[in-house]
Amino acid sequence: LQQLAADAGPKLSPRDRAELLAHGELLSSSIGELVLAAAGLQPAWQDARSALRATPETSVDYLSARCDDLPDPDLAARWREQGALHITQGFMAAGEGGATCLLGRGGSDTSAAYFAARLGAAALEIWTDVPGIFSADPRSVPEARLLRRLSYSEAQELASMGARVLHPPSVQPVRQHGIPLSIKDTHRPHEAGTLINARSPGDVAQVMGVVSRENITVITMVNPSMWQQAGFLADAFAVFKRHAYSVDLVSTSESTVTVSLD
Repeated sequence: LQQLAADAGPKLSPRDRAELLAHGELLSSSIGELVLAAAGLQPAWQDARSALRATPETSVDYLSARCDDLPDPDLAARWREQGALHITQGFMAAGEGGATCLLGRGGSDTSAAYFAARLGAAALEIWTDVPGIFSADPRSVPEARLLRRLSYSEAQELASMGARVLHPPSVQPVRQHGIPLSIKDTHRPHEAGTLINARSPGDVAQVMGVVSRENITVITMVNPSMWQQAGFLADAFAVFKRHAYSVDLVSTSESTVTVSLD
């Protein structure tokens, strides 16, 4: 850390910043390995960068990378040979040339999902400080109820639209490979929590939950000649794509398009 700070100068580049921020995970997982060993267990410490690699298109997005989630039987066999208990880091992966890159705030959930997919896990549990996902924010709505089961799409929508219990990108890897995902409470380990898995449309409620978000930007584009004009929406959304903005919600009328951005 001292050498990194000395070499970086007055302002860290995104690559150096990722390297700096990753040290928290490296240190905490190393301490965790010692704690588990002191308890008589035999943990194998794994560097997440040896198992998770950023996709080519995000490998230089050092602070917001995405990883490949294809199963890796060789990785699973290698880890199996090293023991039954492994400890590694969330939030980080290897980028271009092996450089450290991060998965964004909340990225440890997504790391867990990537590991589950890569290792062909039977199930994934994410342990946190709340009992699971609620129908609304209990701090604002005291009568909110704990949602015992959600489909993958329901969980992804709730997470993307404001439910902070789960990092939104963490759903796709387990959904892609049909891995059940459980949200569990570290303070109440015997509670069932929220189970996220595949569900038939007939089992899904019409209204599952209500979420809210702050600091939303709404952009309204008005073009009287848009009516029956081919390609207007494609041209408008190409601008957002060019500037790497992901649109959340869209509303259209004959001459107006309104979008919301985080």
